[in-house]
Amino acid sequence: MMKRILLFFYPLLLLGFMASCQESDDKVEEYPNWQYTNEQAFLKVYNEAKASIAAGERDWKLYKGCLRPDVSEKEFLPTDYVVVRVLEEGTGSGCPLYTDTVEVHYSGRLQPSTRYAQGLIFDSSFYGKYDPVVSTPYQGRVGSFIEGFSTVLQHMDVGDHVIAYIPYQLAYGSSATSNIPAYSMLTFEMWLADYWSKKEY
Repeated sequence: MMKRILLFFYPLLLLGFMASCQESDDKVEEYPNWQYTNEQAFLKVYNEAKASIAAGERDWKLYKGCLRPDVSEKEFLPTDYVVVRVLEEGTGSGCPLYTDTVEVHYSGRLQPSTRYAQGLIFDSSFYGKYDPVVSTPYQGRVGSFIEGFSTVLQHMDVGDHVIAYIPYQLAYGSSATSNIPAYSMLTFEMWLADYWSKKEY
């Protein structure tokens, strides 16, 4: 009886092993060639912005990372910059400082991947579609964000609506977070609602 059970068990074990191998073989990678893909995506938008600026267009901007060393412009690489496209200019005057506190609406997206044709939205200050009437802005100190995000804020007036393309060198670099793979260029849609300086007592 024991021999029959063992003989019956081995084919099942073999089938289970084959099924496991099949599942492993069929598993699709979500972020293939991710570092190269993101590097090329950023260079493409950087070159597009640079050409547009050279042609006199005012809706594209290049901002050097706010924590980059103060050296000659010739020593900087494309990835030392954030690319910004201005969708709407606000009516405010003046921009937040690194030590200021801001209220900002934002939505952050990755590059397109296997399951996310438009790119995964990894973080957002609002649910669904942005609505200025009901959406509550996120409040934080400018210097508490990643370098690329902080850089953009320091060039925004209240009411500005922009799309910011941040290379991974000004984001999380070679480190991964729970929902952002390493070497990820981040694309943020941002609306600056308000800002203020620390009160002096």
